[in-house]
Amino acid sequence: MTANEFFRALLAALASKNRTELSAGHSDIHKAFFRVLREIRKPDIQNQLNIEDVIDIDYDPLYGQSRWFDKALTRAQRDHLISFPNPSYDKINIKYAPEAGKALLDKLESHEAIENLAEIFHSQLEAQNKEQPASR
Repeated sequence: MTANEFFRALLAALASKNRTELSAGHSDIHKAFFRVLREIRKPDIQNQLNIEDVIDIDYDPLYGQSRWFDKALTRAQRDHLISFPNPSYDKINIKYAPEAGKALLDKLESHEAIENLAEIFHSQLEAQNKEQPASR
């Protein structure tokens, strides 16, 4: 699986749980992604997912951003998988229907790991939204 395929699978996993609207600011969405990135770099998760180019997925802790993630979001928008008001990301809408997300995941051997990572991502966003309700 490539990093881009993983990203699409992550979107599908979110959609499969009917989490197609993600409300988060630019910084918050990157922080949630960083939490997922830390997980996929763990050896046991890496073995399950077998992401070939995980080394290409960057995250700059000083600025709290990932250029790779920004590019993945832009590609997903170009491919009509998501929509968002660039560059604020105040609300990302995933365009996979829940059934389509489930169908895509069913084709993957590592769907359970991806679903767990999607849960981590979503939980991180929810936690950040609770911490900063006045910023929305």
